[in-house]
Amino acid sequence: MVSELEKKNYIGSLLLIYGNMLSKTTYSRMVDFYLNDLSITEISGNENVSRNAVFESLRIGEKELIKYEDKLHLKEKYEKINSLLDEIEHEEDYYSRNTFRYFPNALRLWSTNRQGILYRLLAERRKHHLRSSDRKRQRLYYSQRLWRPYSQN
Repeated sequence: MVSELEKKNYIGSLLLIYGNMLSKTTYSRMVDFYLNDLSITEISGNENVSRNAVFESLRIGEKELIKYEDKLHLKEKYEKINSLLDEIEHEEDYYSRNTFRYFPNALRLWSTNRQGILYRLLAERRKHHLRSSDRKRQRLYYSQRLWRPYSQN
């Protein structure tokens, strides 16, 4: 069973995503109720309509928002993208804290591109685990040209 607060938060987040697809009156009433935290009585007093009219528009708006989410899944995709971005930022934080300690030449490889940072740090990490003779060969190779994560022919 979902609590009233969880339902209000869920509908409020759907309202932020799909709100433009609702009618103007339904949207304004839902914003007042879910985001501005006004009661049905306060909304009906502000708009000079009955409480039942406000209640019905809120109920219809909830159904429409849930229908949009069931068909489009934008909120679900948005949350998935945010969780993946959080993971990337966590990895960046980990590598930025430990990079200069383990890989002194990482400053040379640093790039403003997020993907470039991760690819280069992972490649540098793999290079760190090679045998010493392989490392010497790679060090010589990388010192003679600009380092790129993958050879481009």
